[in-house]
Amino acid sequence: MLNEIFVSEVRVKILKLMLPAPEKPFHVRALVRAVGTEINAIRRELNRLTKLGLLKRRPSGNRVYFTINTGSLYYPELLSLVSKESGLGQKII
Repeated sequence: MLNEIFVSEVRVKILKLMLPAPEKPFHVRALVRAVGTEINAIRRELNRLTKLGLLKRRPSGNRVYFTINTGSLYYPELLSLVSKESGLGQKII
């Protein structure tokens, strides 16, 4: 269902990975490996999600880390959507 709501499949994969673990920082290369797509697609979506206020960006040395912005107005709703589609919510449905 999320793939029909959101235009970008890469964005959906990033959100499914990051939303359940808001305290865990991810760097670009780790996301590329976890999502299994091109680095440019990951960077593009990270920039979009950061501009929307869904992600926080933190440079550290030569890496940039991204975490979920739990203060975002959209965080609870997006987390709810993701949990319904995967994990316990999916098993219940």
